[in-house]
Amino acid sequence: MKIGDPMKLIRTILFLITTFVSLGAWGQSSLRYPTKSIDVVVTYAPGGAGDTWMRLVMPYVSQKFGVPINIVNRVGGSGVVGTMSVITAQPDGYTILFDGLVTPSVTAIQASAPFQWTDLTPIAKIASAPLAFAVPVDSSWKTLKQALDDIKKDPGQAKAGVGGSGSPATFALSKLFESVGINAAKINRVIFDGSTPTMAALAGGHVAYTSQPLQDSLPLVAAGKIRILAISASKRNPDAPQIPTGLELGYPSYDLGTWGALEGPPKLPAQIVQVWSDVLREVLQNPELVEKLKTRQTVVDFLSPEDTRKFLENEYTMRRGIAERLGLRK
Repeated sequence: MKIGDPMKLIRTILFLITTFVSLGAWGQSSLRYPTKSIDVVVTYAPGGAGDTWMRLVMPYVSQKFGVPINIVNRVGGSGVVGTMSVITAQPDGYTILFDGLVTPSVTAIQASAPFQWTDLTPIAKIASAPLAFAVPVDSSWKTLKQALDDIKKDPGQAKAGVGGSGSPATFALSKLFESVGINAAKINRVIFDGSTPTMAALAGGHVAYTSQPLQDSLPLVAAGKIRILAISASKRNPDAPQIPTGLELGYPSYDLGTWGALEGPPKLPAQIVQVWSDVLREVLQNPELVEKLKTRQTVVDFLSPEDTRKFLENEYTMRRGIAERLGLRK
């Protein structure tokens, strides 16, 4: 373009102005998220640990966002139903998944699962908690050793309650059993949709044992319905100091707990991921929220989007290894 060509100069200036205005408008529009209510899908039944975590954390996130956040329980298929509802949702940030071990566990067990753990967009890991190896209060098992010795004699006799084929109990129990020479493939598993119905079955004596979140177990201990033989933690819990850990009982392999993370649909924009991550990082430092979680035997365990992706990859690798060694992968 020659300096002496005023029309071309004017057109160039107008083009540059239009471009900058468009970029500015795009940048401002990206900051307007969210502008309407958000659905957080929980793949477990109401009342369980993951459901409770979301009902504690999301009001603080809602306050920061300035929009309502709906907790939507979509159970079924060991978490597949709820997970698929998020995978197939629009990647606009208005449908988010609470992942409580579902994606790495289900895909580790189900070779034909309709999704892979990599299909979702990691946002943040937010919390973790120990599991409790529990039995009905009238069980003849008074210690974890007694339970394991009897189960080893006949793995298929006593019923094990698990909240889904890819649930925390499936892997926590399998890892423990594998370490003491129990063929976990022969375990008589009774599958429920989540921790709440599993614990109800245990309290009613319909299953002989389970490994569920400590948070879900302690109320039934107080009600005189169940007894906890050990927890999967490195140290005793202050709310139940009388309960030993698997480590101190000589079973260090009983160390798998439960955790919670948030993920979005495939191709969720990085800006929205970052908005969620920043807000979660902030609210999880709120002393009031931290204390609420602590009273439910839960600790804040925040990870960035990238670290969450690495964590999920490690979880998948570990769980797939267990599934393959014990013949659980189908």
